[in-house]
Amino acid sequence: MVGKAVSLLGGFRLLKVELGIIKSYGQWPPLESISPWQMRQVKRAAEIGLGARGSDEMEILTESLDRDPSFTPFMEKVRFLIS
Repeated sequence: MVGKAVSLLGGFRLLKVELGIIKSYGQWPPLESISPWQMRQVKRAAEIGLGARGSDEMEILTESLDRDPSFTPFMEKVRFLIS
């Protein structure tokens, strides 16, 4: 399902979305207790002007190319995890 998502984001914005997707599966303990916005690489990117400084500066545009009904709830969970 995730592989069918088309991202219109680039660079560090995409990294934040990818981290949200990974976090949604709950299988990587280092991500469980931290927001993507608190990760060293993401914070540094924001400091030097690469990408958004917070979720309020991002818009995630998604569409399920095969009309998978589980895709929209999944992406809502990802949006919540990166906010």
